[in-house]
Amino acid sequence: MTLLGKINRHGCLPWLSVLRPQALNIQFVGYEGGNIIAAVAGAGGLASLWAGVQGSADTEAHSWLTSVFQYYPDVAVTLGVALVIVWIVVLRGLLGQFVPGQSQGWVDHVAAVAGLGLVGVALAYGTTWLTASAVFFVVGSAFLRQATEHPVLLKIGGLSLSLGGFSLSMSGAQQGLTLLGVVTALTGLSVVFAGLLTYKGGYFVCLDQSEDKQQGWLQKILSRWIDQPVLWFVSRVITPSLFWINDDTKRERPFLTSMWARLPFRALAGTVAMATATPEGAVFAVACAFWALGDAAIGSLDVASIDA
Repeated sequence: MTLLGKINRHGCLPWLSVLRPQALNIQFVGYEGGNIIAAVAGAGGLASLWAGVQGSADTEAHSWLTSVFQYYPDVAVTLGVALVIVWIVVLRGLLGQFVPGQSQGWVDHVAAVAGLGLVGVALAYGTTWLTASAVFFVVGSAFLRQATEHPVLLKIGGLSLSLGGFSLSMSGAQQGLTLLGVVTALTGLSVVFAGLLTYKGGYFVCLDQSEDKQQGWLQKILSRWIDQPVLWFVSRVITPSLFWINDDTKRERPFLTSMWARLPFRALAGTVAMATATPEGAVFAVACAFWALGDAAIGSLDVASIDA
């Protein structure tokens, strides 16, 4: 039987069940790995990034920080993204080894706050849209990683992913009517849709919480102002537009729908980027492969409910 033949009626590949036990950690590896690589692509590739680092190092010490942000914003944000990810990996590893059983949630809280700070830098100093998308994805992944303890963060993470998708679409639009530009714009649009589908999944997870957990201030704000517009947009715009996904999946499995909304475009964008035979294209193709791993991990969140 072919691989496609093994896809069940909910669009669930057999290997998704392997990802499910560590889904939130795997999505972190996939998305954050892709985010670092995409940020490098946004800086013009490895050679351009290194040139920017050298250029910033040549400035006077007292004005170094200002010069980096003003003249090399993509370099600054790319290094910031890398530091946030190193912070999470190293701190979690050390805590797990030397303080077993200790809550590590604060590590992700700090990473999310630092990511929001990088968003501010990206907006204030005018990074490329591709670099900005990587920052939004970092924030979204940091929130999603905490969703086991705080399901409401599925909603926040989904919104952040959608903002990253919008930035990715703008990156493609800036390239004009080239094949890579069009495919990148469509890939970004698919991420916008998938992020809102992740939000929808978070909406249903939050409904299953006990009543006292549904009374948090963040949950109240989202329930009052954001839930219904997102659910309306998903049902009226996103669901009908995803014609390649079967109706059962779209109706019952928002996380799987989110995965299938993105994967075809990840593959297409990666292929076209590699075909450009440019440093930026090669780096972006690798980023697409990492993001696809993150997409699959998010899709695996629906596996348990299917098996049940």
